[in-house]
Amino acid sequence: MRRIVAGFLFLIATTGLVLAIVARTGLPMRALPPPEGFLIGAVNGIATDPSRSDLFSGAAQRVVPFQILYPAASPGVPSLYVPDAGAVVDALSASHGWIFRVLLGQIGTAAAPWTDAGEPAASGPFPVIISLPGVTGYMQMGSYQTTALAAQGFVVVTLNQPGAVAAAVMPDGQIVTGLNRENAVSLVAPSYRTTGRALPDDFAEKMAPGLSIVPYFAADVPLVLDRLARFNADPQHILHGMLDLDRVGVMGMSLGAIVTAQACASEDRIDACLMMDAPVPAAVAASGLRQPALWISLSADDQRLERAASGGWPEEEISAQAKTVADALSNSEHGEFAELQGLFHVDFTDLPAVQPVLGWFGQSGATGVVEAHRQINQLTEDFFARSIGRQQD
Repeated sequence: MRRIVAGFLFLIATTGLVLAIVARTGLPMRALPPPEGFLIGAVNGIATDPSRSDLFSGAAQRVVPFQILYPAASPGVPSLYVPDAGAVVDALSASHGWIFRVLLGQIGTAAAPWTDAGEPAASGPFPVIISLPGVTGYMQMGSYQTTALAAQGFVVVTLNQPGAVAAAVMPDGQIVTGLNRENAVSLVAPSYRTTGRALPDDFAEKMAPGLSIVPYFAADVPLVLDRLARFNADPQHILHGMLDLDRVGVMGMSLGAIVTAQACASEDRIDACLMMDAPVPAAVAASGLRQPALWISLSADDQRLERAASGGWPEEEISAQAKTVADALSNSEHGEFAELQGLFHVDFTDLPAVQPVLGWFGQSGATGVVEAHRQINQLTEDFFARSIGRQQD
């Protein structure tokens, strides 16, 4: 009997130790596998707009870090999936609770499916796609999609937009914390539905007379396009002459999709627009888009299933998305729509792939993340291949 009690106490102590370690360091993370096709190189950039102050950092000018993924002929220096993992996990935990420290605490140990500064493939120049993040996410959160595009002959530029992402690390080391859920609703939702909510006090005066943060984020797209043009013309830059800026697409999910539609409506240099699982700014929906445009959405039934599993998706959001997407399709010159079944919003991100616990506990849709990503990537690659073309070996 004494041995049984001792064994039971040992089991309790061991379990407590394991749980304490997990709570402190997080659960193990999976690395994303490299997609088939080209090797993928990566290089970082910074775009600065002295004409706009930063509404989130208080700086006198807007600074937007970004990452460029490109088809490579040979590998460069091995890279981490999320180099700024500490700042990202701290911000997500502060915004969403301690569970995100458990889920993502080891995200900084995962290897990236790209390498830094690999030799570019010689078959360029390559069409360019700008990828915009969702609110409270991180820059690499859609890497299942951006790496698949780069492997198929596109250059993909992902913006680390301060204010949109959970935490953006600036060149001087400053960490700009992004919108929380409450501020995101107040600052974004008025672009596509009537909310009856006032702007947060710390933004009301800065944004006057604006009612939505969406045009502010959309202005980052032409800013980055200008910076890419300078890279392309610089004989000293690794991507000199490799960017075909006459063939430009923009894509995003969630907030990134809302901003994509806004940017496409106002920037003539954009040739194709892909929006995933989000409403459309009402003014854009009313006028439509001139470019080829694809909206990918969940079904309303799956949105309600996700709400039951993990919250979110109030009925007014479901209705607003359905209405504004329908209006945009009706008013756009070349609008397309795809509704995916058995997915949740989170399946449009890397999270269920790098942290399988989400799927085990029903936080991912019934289709499963592997099949969900296959379907999304197939739609994405086909759309951009048709609309802006693709360079291949």
